Amino acid sequence: MNQLLNELGIRKASIASSMIDKIKQKETIELLQSYDISILKELNKTLNEEANDLYQIVHKRRMAYVEKVRKHSNGQAGFIDLNSDQDDTANLSCGITAIYNVMDQIDKIIVKKMNVINEQKNKNDMCNMITLVLIVLPILYVFL
Repeated sequence: MNQLLNELGIRKASIASSMIDKIKQKETIELLQSYDISILKELNKTLNEEANDLYQIVHKRRMAYVEKVRKHSNGQAGFIDLNSDQDDTANLSCGITAIYNVMDQIDKIIVKKMNVINEQKNKNDMCNMITLVLIVLPILYVFL
């Protein structure tokens, strides 16, 4: 994976933020397509970990905001609006969505590569079956 990151010009500390921008480039897609499925899965795993880290930050900030509102409500029932970004998490939430969009793009590449591998395997199996039939038929002919 380090070689892939080097070719993309990405530092390990900023994989998610860099991939969000780079995944839109045709060159990046072509480069990802040239790598093995295991590398792409490792990249997706790393992106997923970063998305989970962001989620934890969003969750902590929202819980802190809820506690702050509760303290200032003097025990009165009320509605807490998290849509107004009072907890300053809108950008982080958008970041999580963007990371998952990148992961979806990589998943599509993985699926295409797996389909190609399966097609090749099916062709090889068919060739093996034909070879086996061509070997067995003359033997059967001799015994009949």
